[in-house]
Amino acid sequence: MLRGTTCSLSLISKWQCWNLLWHSWTRMSHICLWCFMKNISRYITDIKPLPPNIKDRLIKIMSMQGQITDSNISEILHPEVQTLDLHSCDISDTALLHLCNCRKLKILNLSSSIGNRISITSEGIKAVASSCSSLHEAFLKRCCKLTDEGVLALALNCRLLKIIDLGGCLSITDASLHALGKNCPFLQCVDFSATQVSDNGVVALVSGPCAKKLEEIHMGHCVNLTDEAVEAVLVSCPQIRILLFHGCPLITELCCCSGPLEFSYKYEDHLTNFHPKKPITRSFTRSLAAISRPKQTETSDMDCVLMPFEAHQSCGG
Repeated sequence: MLRGTTCSLSLISKWQCWNLLWHSWTRMSHICLWCFMKNISRYITDIKPLPPNIKDRLIKIMSMQGQITDSNISEILHPEVQTLDLHSCDISDTALLHLCNCRKLKILNLSSSIGNRISITSEGIKAVASSCSSLHEAFLKRCCKLTDEGVLALALNCRLLKIIDLGGCLSITDASLHALGKNCPFLQCVDFSATQVSDNGVVALVSGPCAKKLEEIHMGHCVNLTDEAVEAVLVSCPQIRILLFHGCPLITELCCCSGPLEFSYKYEDHLTNFHPKKPITRSFTRSLAAISRPKQTETSDMDCVLMPFEAHQSCGG
């Protein structure tokens, strides 16, 4: 009995030693990476031979600190990279050309964290689209030089797209929504707020195969949209959970009265002050987001919360 106990204690002791060593190694490697980061300019040429798992950690740290640039991105990328968040980094189309070997890339965030991003154009996005056909999520908010040409390339080459954020891309028109609606059947979340899109573009989007998948649409501050756009979404998208259209001067509350009967009834029951010609407000949009769920019988307070689109890494998340 004593011998068995001794063996058990020995095994436990060994396990504790290995556990301690593992945590020590993890902590030490983390410290080494941070030290490396502080002297990145001295060691940039030493990054390329590093294994993918170490590079992934470097990419995460460097992107958080905004240290990925046109000149060093080629050193840290590797063929297995699946997520690339560059929203805090000062990069241009030149950096995007280096994504040609990242064929497993699924998430790309090029949204500008502050102001407009003018160094990313359709040329860079076309390069990404031609190489990264497995892309699932593309965040391009405030890439103000992006045009329909770039979105068309994404729609034609990245047919697995589930999320695309074009908010604040001022040159985007109906042509982009036509392309997405026709070619991206798995699309779940779309943001084209503050663009030139009109009713025709929205109708084209929700007339495509993605209509049954769409859960979230942001089209606020689009000056060309009318009630027709809202009605098209409500009629064609049974899974819609969040629909934002505040700041659209041509959209009125009248649009809800001509929608599905269930929606109209819930709308009039939910709001106390109904003005058919009253412009849409953010509070009204919040109400719409809460009640435009045909499969739900109850709405919690959390359902009414409007989150910034860039906070959604996946719809419903």
